[in-house]
Amino acid sequence: MAVELRRADGGVIAVEVVGEPDATPVLFCHGLADSRLSAHSFAGAAHELGLRLIAPDRPGIGGTDARRLNRVVDWVSEATLVLDALDVGSVALLGVSGGGAFAAACAAEMPHRVRSLLLISPLGPPTWPTRGMAAGQRLSLQVASHAPAFGGWFLGGWCFSPRGGRRLGGVFGRMVL
Repeated sequence: MAVELRRADGGVIAVEVVGEPDATPVLFCHGLADSRLSAHSFAGAAHELGLRLIAPDRPGIGGTDARRLNRVVDWVSEATLVLDALDVGSVALLGVSGGGAFAAACAAEMPHRVRSLLLISPLGPPTWPTRGMAAGQRLSLQVASHAPAFGGWFLGGWCFSPRGGRRLGGVFGRMVL
């Protein structure tokens, strides 16, 4: 189910909700070059486990309007707005890759609402050493730290050809776009 919420400044927050409607809520914090749509990859597991995944796009990604975040913790106010709008009291947090830091920030800033925190392959700060990483991975992290929306645009090029035909399908294409 797609949900569109408004911030106090009028900006849109796009949210995807998958799984059981009245089930245990899980705030899904997507990865760096990803979007709320990646929650659909977990829809089967969510139904099977009796979970409701709530997956908001971060500012400037997918259907959410851009807003500068000076610190990761600045996103907690948007997460709170999403949970309040969906009438969610306590929540489990799931952070994947670049979303790990956002999930951890939520756990630190609103511990009264957090039942659990699960981080899957979380990224650390962009200042961490990248020695030993492939050149493309290092470049991706450098670009993402200066222009986060570039990741989605770049990966979208892998899914669709310049003439509008689909190159890659399946889960990857749905997650990126």
